[in-house]
Amino acid sequence: MSQEKNIAQKGMDKVKHMFTEPTTTEKAVDTVTHATHKAQHASDHINTMEQEAADRATDLAERAEEAKAVASAAAEAKTMVEGAKQNSEKAAEATENVKNMSQDATDKIKAMASGKPVKQPEQLEPLEKM
Repeated sequence: MSQEKNIAQKGMDKVKHMFTEPTTTEKAVDTVTHATHKAQHASDHINTMEQEAADRATDLAERAEEAKAVASAAAEAKTMVEGAKQNSEKAAEATENVKNMSQDATDKIKAMASGKPVKQPEQLEPLEKM
């Protein structure tokens, strides 16, 4: 009887095992579900990284535009400084010419006052040459 009981118990254990242990199909479904969750997580991560890269690219493009504007303003300022320098040189030259003309006039007035001969206006250099 004990041998029959053992056989019966083994049979019951096998039947119980068949109903309680997951089948190959259930295991496959679990594996696919797990893989799907992993793939979704990876996809979400990739999407996040793509969005961060796009945001960074936009930020860099904006900074490049700002740098371009600054470079343009710097070039314009350089041109203005060069123009101011040229104007300053011309003004210094004109000041020197006026100083020379003033000195010539002073010398002529002194010569006229002392009775010395003075060059006539047609003998003077035209102003355009100065």
